Amino acid sequence: MTVLVDPQQNAPQPPQPATQAAQESDELTALKLITVSDASAPVYRSCISRFLVWLFKNRRALLTQEFVSYVCKDNEISRKLVDKLLGPPVDRTRPPLFWSQVTADDFLSYILQLRKKDGERPMFNTLLVHK
Repeated sequence: MTVLVDPQQNAPQPPQPATQAAQESDELTALKLITVSDASAPVYRSCISRFLVWLFKNRRALLTQEFVSYVCKDNEISRKLVDKLLGPPVDRTRPPLFWSQVTADDFLSYILQLRKKDGERPMFNTLLVHK
């Protein structure tokens, strides 16, 4: 795209596509980093851990073999190892699952099976944590 500018007006130039993409990437990264506070991080890690355990038991094909090998002992998943893997520092370059293959139905199936210790469905606030 060509933008004509009167040189005497010193109008700012629109960002070049590559520069704009880099800036958007930086902004998205910054946004991701501030989404979860230090105080709420353990709650989210616990939710993610439970979801990964559920995937192991119900949709194992969505998990990477590297993750399964790390957390699986005697064909059983170790929640302790999942928690350790998710604990700081998190290696964001090696996700434990194939995100491109996870569907909304997969996640909603997990949400629908959540139960409190008494067998009742969790309150809305509990479900909200899984956003």
